[in-house]
Amino acid sequence: MTDVLRKEWGFQGVVVSDWGAGHEHWEDLKAGMDLEMPGNGQHYLQRVVDAVADGKITVEEIDRTATRILTLIEKAKPVLNDRWTYDLQKHHQIARKVAHQSIVLLKNKGKFLPLKKEKEILVLGELAKQARIQGGGSSHIEPHRVDSLCDALDQANIVYEYRQGYDLHNAKSTFHIPEAIHAIQENQNVIVVVGLRDEDENEGFDRKSLGLPYAHNKLVEEVAKKTKNLVVVLAGGSPVEMPWVDQVTSILNGYLPGEAGGLALRDLLFGDVNPSGKLAETYPRALSQVPCSDTYGKERKQVHYRESVFVGYRYFDSAKVDVLFPFGHGLSYTTFEYSALEILGNTLRFNVRNSGVRKGSEIVQVYVGNVTKAHYFAAKELKAFEKIHLAPRQEKTVEIELYERDFMFYHPKLKRFVVASGEYEILIGASRQDIRLTGIISKEGEADLPKDSSWESTWYAHLKGKPSDEDFKAIYDRGIQNEESAGKGKFTIDSTLEDMGHTLVGKMMKQVSKGMLMKAGGFTKEDRRSNEFKMMFQFVMTTPLRTTMLMSQGQLTQSMANGIVELANGKYLNGVRRFLGR
Repeated sequence: MTDVLRKEWGFQGVVVSDWGAGHEHWEDLKAGMDLEMPGNGQHYLQRVVDAVADGKITVEEIDRTATRILTLIEKAKPVLNDRWTYDLQKHHQIARKVAHQSIVLLKNKGKFLPLKKEKEILVLGELAKQARIQGGGSSHIEPHRVDSLCDALDQANIVYEYRQGYDLHNAKSTFHIPEAIHAIQENQNVIVVVGLRDEDENEGFDRKSLGLPYAHNKLVEEVAKKTKNLVVVLAGGSPVEMPWVDQVTSILNGYLPGEAGGLALRDLLFGDVNPSGKLAETYPRALSQVPCSDTYGKERKQVHYRESVFVGYRYFDSAKVDVLFPFGHGLSYTTFEYSALEILGNTLRFNVRNSGVRKGSEIVQVYVGNVTKAHYFAAKELKAFEKIHLAPRQEKTVEIELYERDFMFYHPKLKRFVVASGEYEILIGASRQDIRLTGIISKEGEADLPKDSSWESTWYAHLKGKPSDEDFKAIYDRGIQNEESAGKGKFTIDSTLEDMGHTLVGKMMKQVSKGMLMKAGGFTKEDRRSNEFKMMFQFVMTTPLRTTMLMSQGQLTQSMANGIVELANGKYLNGVRRFLGR
């Protein structure tokens, strides 16, 4: 934070910790952090005073931090003193337009979409009424208004039938599916809304799989057996497996579309707006296709990125993996043609034509492939993109400038970014897989770059199977630190209650934690079934005790936390004394 961020990059602002990420305040201050979040009352202040007295940190270092914070306050005063007003309805329409451009049409066999408003429609799935519009945790806000898909259909006077299809609070229950299937009529268009719930993905814990809830998948599968007039609308903030993908006609990925998401979904489903969103990640067919699937989530104290640069589409593309939907993918109700690529230095110029009969928008994507053999590289990497809007049959010339940094790579021996001499492929298209135009740019890079051949006989040269610890050690000079499994006698203040879950103390603390969470969060007994409480409790169970202590606002003291550790380690007398603060 000091050498790179402030001295090398010239950053003059305030450095703020993540929520609960600060461990020892005086050490954090000395390293360059200015503001610890959340505030912890008086928990660390005396330790900072003691550190000054012991000469571990100087008053001048503390003054520098205080000055940066006071400077930020002074800069913010004019804005904070102004009285701002805004138009709620206007902002709701802005949210609607944002959602229009974010929702992605993944599949549209036989141009099934857009639907006709006058045809009979059946809507299935509780998420069509109880819309999931945003993530949880620190990103959660309370909007003044939320329009679900059913709300939007009602507002447009579109006639439809609705069946619940599944229970959002019971992922395994198929109780509502027979009723939903029985409601399907011949030649009726069916919209099935399925997706991830707050307890499936949220802040504070990792997902266990890429699967949708069981009942959601089962609903889609059973509907697909009854009719082909089927569009699946997905709700969720991350990739999911779709075992039914070949049985459905159309798929519209709504992501988490915000307060006006229902209106936007209606506009896209019925063709009032043409889809133009593109995937910002790869949707694999199964979690096993991901190179880190064997190790992710199994390392408690640290995470080793064994896949190196081959993360996301860089791996799937380079290893030629057959995925569900590739990075950058997104369909439209019209079609686009690319032509006439010219390369002048680092400037790319080409034409894009709307060859269909609807107005539409296309996101053109520019990838660069480093084929110099100076190191191991992904087959190609996204370096630029631009969204263009075209009327039917309209053609535009697109000009995109690449920069020298777009041809650089980090040289592990020189420990800086360099350009290697040689040829670089230019690939332009509608997704990382749908490449329409190609060309070559030659670069005269640095001479006599040191050769790094440590990777040539490793996974990074062939990308077959999964990267091993030995492969990773070959390119990572520090090696891999083996983690000891958490057990009696080995628990520390950086262990979690989940780590201690098999101990008697851990089982007791699980129940105590529920009570503390209810008190700290203002939850009632009825709230314990809510998604919010489940998410918060999962966060408490999987967060290190040190962090829980800092975030508890005094509910969990340091003495209590140390007592829990002692008890879990079998030191019962010391544990009780510490827990009671004696």
